[in-house]
Amino acid sequence: MSSLRLPVLTFALALLSTIACTPRPETAAPAESGKDAEKVHGDLTPVATPDNLVGLGRIHNAAALLDELAGQAKLTTDWRQALRERSAAVAGALDLAKSLDFAMVVHRPAAAGPASALVAISFAVTSVASAESLMGEMELDSVPDAVRTYAGSERQCEIAAARDAVARVVCSFGPKAAVGLAVLSPYLRRGVETGRSAPEAQFSLYAEPMRRVFESEISQGEAAARAGLTGLVNVISDNELRIAVATAGSNIISEMVAWIHDIESCEVELGLAADQPGVNASFHAQFRGRRSFLVQSLERANRVTGPAPELFWNQAANVVSASYSRSVPAPESAAILANIESLLRGGMRLLPGHTKKKNAVVDAIVASLDSTQKGEFVAVSPAPRQQSDAKSPGSDLSFMPSAVAAFSPAPKADPADLFTAIVDLYNDRSTRRALAKAWPDVTFDRVWERVALTTQPTPRGSGLPRNARTFAADIILPQQAGAESSRPIAFGLVTAVAPSHACLGVGAAPPAVLQADVAQCIAPTGPTLASRPDLSDLRTHAAMSAGFMNLNRVIRDALARISSAAAASNADYQPLADAIQASAPAPTASPVVRTSMTMNDLRVSLRMSLPAAALADLAGLSTTVVEHLQTLREPAAEEHALAPVSKGSPTL
Repeated sequence: MSSLRLPVLTFALALLSTIACTPRPETAAPAESGKDAEKVHGDLTPVATPDNLVGLGRIHNAAALLDELAGQAKLTTDWRQALRERSAAVAGALDLAKSLDFAMVVHRPAAAGPASALVAISFAVTSVASAESLMGEMELDSVPDAVRTYAGSERQCEIAAARDAVARVVCSFGPKAAVGLAVLSPYLRRGVETGRSAPEAQFSLYAEPMRRVFESEISQGEAAARAGLTGLVNVISDNELRIAVATAGSNIISEMVAWIHDIESCEVELGLAADQPGVNASFHAQFRGRRSFLVQSLERANRVTGPAPELFWNQAANVVSASYSRSVPAPESAAILANIESLLRGGMRLLPGHTKKKNAVVDAIVASLDSTQKGEFVAVSPAPRQQSDAKSPGSDLSFMPSAVAAFSPAPKADPADLFTAIVDLYNDRSTRRALAKAWPDVTFDRVWERVALTTQPTPRGSGLPRNARTFAADIILPQQAGAESSRPIAFGLVTAVAPSHACLGVGAAPPAVLQADVAQCIAPTGPTLASRPDLSDLRTHAAMSAGFMNLNRVIRDALARISSAAAASNADYQPLADAIQASAPAPTASPVVRTSMTMNDLRVSLRMSLPAAALADLAGLSTTVVEHLQTLREPAAEEHALAPVSKGSPTL
């Protein structure tokens, strides 16, 4: 049985091996000779950055990065051997101790001509002979009257002089591959800095060249959008709805144009953690202005940045994930909320159904939006409980975990009011008839059925306050005629309010489980996150939003639920379900993935850290899943191989 390949490692190897685009050869790459190992000579004079450069990426030392990741994940597979098995020509040619580079420019040959993207990659090679062998593997032919230049279907490559290697292969792709090679090869070999810098891998996109090249298209797009909005508004007979659509549409178009003006660059980075073994990944968005509502909202949120609030620390210590954020109302919030309300009320007037019930839904939505504009918000994924391991009767969503949200201060609107209002409107006969008519091309066994909504009592000693509300709903979705009758989807909701905050629990878990989760949110009875030493830096780290996720448990719990559901209908999956369940770590033993969002001088940063122990745990889990799935496939493969082939049947 084959062993695990880490997803990042697999992606990297696949990227490298698909350069060849052909099946792996049966023979190894040619050995080097003294002459072949000599450097390719050529002009290495530094060149300027090409005009309209919009994308630039680099992996500084892929070999060292893969070695480190494989070591941290405790992989037994040798990635070099895996690459050789995939393609001996690729493995023999690539010098992965040197950088892998990528560049992209937008190119418009004439002022009125169409713009296109020119893309190229660059990688160092071990020798000229191995590079030439790779060109053959890629089915590229020599270009007449060109030195070491090769072309094929919408791709062109050259083997050229480089400052940091024997030679570099630069390849461009697309209908204008020759133009791309001419524009980007000098820069990738002689313009990009070759010095080592952190992080290990990075990719950047730049907006200014896009604005400059597509200036006319941006203006034309805005004009076309506003013309389309005018046409839409003119066919709306409801006056309130017509005004609301015009206002909302105009604001959305203006926001898109403002965002295009504000954005300067985006960057994705991947690096090895400096303080402990592990991997850090980050995304950065740099803005140059604050015209857009999005940038203004981020700045408002940044003004109330800070460490994790007490609402966060009061959550149960064994939760699978937890995160916090703070919100600040915008000066325009009243106008925005009024516009949303007009849109909803106007839209409801166009729909069938009882007017009072439709208004109740709108009232609940507006009240919920209004009461959660300011304050602290904490989202939690509770630890699975024993009762939730068993499938809820007839539920098709029992593999989904429950979720709990906490608000401080407690919102004036109870989320349960919105839930019950929506169900009440849906259960209206005219509403369900309209839904059935909305899909005339689909034949259903029956009209959309009512949602069976029941109110559950709050047990004594549950830890919930007297204002707690619990609802359970069984939803039966319609299906095509002749299909097997669908099982109801069980869904539950619990709300409770304390003096300082309110909690909401939703999910496919039984009501008693959701009640226990919400009770822990209202007033925890056991250890809380405040007792977790591994989270202590969240007391001092100021962020707009931050938190953690036990990624291993999230993935393992999901796989356990899915495999258990599969085993219920096919006993062959039971060993897989048992193995996943047996490999589960203790609630607080598995390391967590950390996340944070910060803003500094119009630069928004999202960061994630994955410790080495989590990599190793995920690698082991992946090995378990792969090996069991292969075991399941082997009998099927043998049965297929032994099956008789009828006369005239095609064979492979």
